[in-house]
Amino acid sequence: MIGPLFWPALALLAGILVGDFLGGSPTGWLAGMTFAALLALALALWRRRRIAPQPAGTLNFASPTIPSLVLVPFSLAALCLGAALDRRATPTVDPAYIGWYVGRQAPAAVEGLLVYPPDERDRYTNLLLEVDAIQLDKAGPWLPVSGRLLASVSAGGGWRYGDRLRLEGELVTPSESEEFSYRDYLSRQGVYAYMAYPRASLVAHTPGNRFMAAIYALKGRLLQTIYRQFPDPEASLMAGILLGVEAGIPPDVRQAFQDTGTAHIIAISGFNMAIVAGLFAGLFGRLLGRRKGAVAAVIAIALYTVLVGPTRRWCGQLSWAGWESLLLRSGGAKAG
Repeated sequence: MIGPLFWPALALLAGILVGDFLGGSPTGWLAGMTFAALLALALALWRRRRIAPQPAGTLNFASPTIPSLVLVPFSLAALCLGAALDRRATPTVDPAYIGWYVGRQAPAAVEGLLVYPPDERDRYTNLLLEVDAIQLDKAGPWLPVSGRLLASVSAGGGWRYGDRLRLEGELVTPSESEEFSYRDYLSRQGVYAYMAYPRASLVAHTPGNRFMAAIYALKGRLLQTIYRQFPDPEASLMAGILLGVEAGIPPDVRQAFQDTGTAHIIAISGFNMAIVAGLFAGLFGRLLGRRKGAVAAVIAIALYTVLVGPTRRWCGQLSWAGWESLLLRSGGAKAG
């Protein structure tokens, strides 16, 4: 049996394709979504007034459904929402966007905020910056830009979330190989510019978002606790499974999981989240009762998603071998 939200969910997915095909601005699609949602609400209220209320105490065991009169504009609103999300995720490449300056084959200087904790590896560190200024020539002016930049710098440096950094190097497009396209992977995350081993310097320490800073600090303490309590590679496997930090997993161990078709075990997926959700629901249900426990479980799952998600999403899924190949082709071989 098809659930009442099947068609709106399908329309939301279709809206992503429609937005990519037709283009347009997110504001226009959001306006269409608002109009369709208001129409659905008005039709729902009109239909409710036309239906006679049931006598008190009457039990209705019919499955919940959405009438077609309301379902059509509601699905249209979902389609417009999907299109708006697609257009919002697709940047406009112009001189105000960092991707405009990729491929100049000349060094440039950029400044921006470190929006996620550094992804530290053995021989390099990945930094994700929200860029707000670029200088094309040393004597030239600083131009306002926006967009995100991924940079691989030498190991160390002591960078931390919220730092304002200045990077000097060549802006390039991440390369592609037959096995994996780093360019496509990063573009899906909204990153269209890359620097291989730029000169990095600290401009200022800033606290960043205090909520996210607290989340990242908690994640760091949990990671340290895991590595204190367990040896490698067990500690790295646990860090990958529980916290989404896969950087410490040895290449041979990762390859063994891939060869046996069990790589999903060390990746936080929907299955893992379902297990965590079940644990939270059971724990809080016993402590707080069914209704309050469900609310507490939803909040805990949301916090856990934030805890394990961002760093892995931006940098954690790429293996060292792939990044090494990318760095060598981008001119980073000097950092041996």
